[in-house]
Amino acid sequence: MIVVHETADDATIWEEINYEKNTYEDAFVHAFVDGNNIIVISNTDHEAWGAGYPANGRAVQFEQIEVTGASNFTKEISVKSKMLV
Repeated sequence: MIVVHETADDATIWEEINYEKNTYEDAFVHAFVDGNNIIVISNTDHEAWGAGYPANGRAVQFEQIEVTGASNFTKEISVKSKMLV
């Protein structure tokens, strides 16, 4: 199972990762993706905290950095898809 969230703010990928490091007890995902990077911050054996039961214990969870424009969104999805193959 794969869960993809979107940040819905204008923070960079590194700002989002730092925020999550400080709030991991409230929300936690395995990886972050933007138009250029996929940054895995946790082994997928670790339970994520972003989708509720039963998805938290079963899903690989990504946080997608908000982008604007169709071409940027396509690029971001392309980067993520390469990891999932």
